[in-house]
Parts: sequence; structure tokens; C-alpha cells
Amino acid sequence: MKIKPIPINASNIFLLDEIINSFRKSEFFSYFGSRNPQDALNSHILTAVFVGCNQENVCGYCHIDYDGELNWLGIAVMPVYQGKGLGKKIIRYALDHAKELSVELYLSVHINNHKAIRLYENSGFRPVRMHGNAKIIMHKHKE
Repeated sequence: MKIKPIPINASNIFLLDEIINSFRKSEFFSYFGSRNPQDALNSHILTAVFVGCNQENVCGYCHIDYDGELNWLGIAVMPVYQGKGLGKKIIRYALDHAKELSVELYLSVHINNHKAIRLYENSGFRPVRMHGNAKIIMHKHKE
């Protein structure tokens, strides 16, 4: 499946609604559970949603969020599109931007999200520590 990234800004932030609503109760992607999307955009150095080239449905999302110290990667693939290779394409898009910006990336992933952990490890991320009882912090050096 071909996908097309759409960079998110204040004028099209409504495109995040489908992602946020889909993952609102997910234990695997809780980023927007405690954040206002507009406030989150203020600390992002990259925010994009992905749509299928032949349709307007949002199929995925990524961001790189600078927290004042570290750059955090977040990706999500809508459940109906999982297992079709979209996660690889979305993470590659984010990693290409990180390379352009010459930044290292961190991410947190739920310990039971085995598919995501495998994707991140295959993309060069390595576990560095546990965060609480349920999340692994992973790191990728600059490319």
C-alpha cells in the first residue's frame, strides 16, 4: 500500500482527530491521552499523518517531540492497517527527518507491544532502560 505524508500544522490539526480518537483508550499509544494536540504541536519538530494515496483515510501518524532535553519519536498505525508494512514506511519517514536534523531519537514502548519492539529494533533502536513496570525506553544514535 502506498501512503502519502501530510505535515501537520495549526491549519490542518483536525487531521489528528481520527488518530487521537482511534487510540484514545489504547495502552500502546497513550501520547495524546494527557496532551492537548495544539500544545503538543508546539514542542514537535515533526508531525505528520499518513493517508493512502488512493483514499483520504488516515492510516498512520508520526511525530518527533523535543522535550527540552531529548527528541522523542512517536508513531502509530491505525488498527485496520497494521501488519501491512506501513509502520516501516512511517518510521523510515521519521528517521529520514531525524537524519536531516542530525538528532538522536528516543522512544518508549509498552513491554507487551512485541510487534512494535521488533520494528524499532529492526530500525536500529536499542533498549536502554525500563520506565515503570510496563514501558521500555529505546534509543537510536544519529545516522
